[in-house]
Amino acid sequence: MKKLIILLLITLFLAGCSGSDLTYVVENDPVFTEGKPTEIVLRAENDEGEAETELELTGEMQMEKEDYGTQDVEFTNHGDGTYTGSVLLPAAGEWVLKVTTLTDGDTSIA
Repeated sequence: MKKLIILLLITLFLAGCSGSDLTYVVENDPVFTEGKPTEIVLRAENDEGEAETELELTGEMQMEKEDYGTQDVEFTNHGDGTYTGSVLLPAAGEWVLKVTTLTDGDTSIA
């Protein structure tokens, strides 16, 4: 196993129909393994701490201190507030995940 990937997640403030703010929490410890996809498990919660189960999420990862371009992440909704995606990263290090959320016809980026 290589160096642990540090994901910096930004709290997403979503101005959707419900008027709730969303928070994403990484539920697993993603690790970099050369040539293999890295799995990311997110949990989405509203401002009351309840799971958000009806979201469509995509992500974009970019290394904080190096230029490896961006890596797209497509998330699968499991219906319980968790969303999983995998991404093939070119190197270990500190990566930033930007999440795009579609809910009730509104799009928001964090």
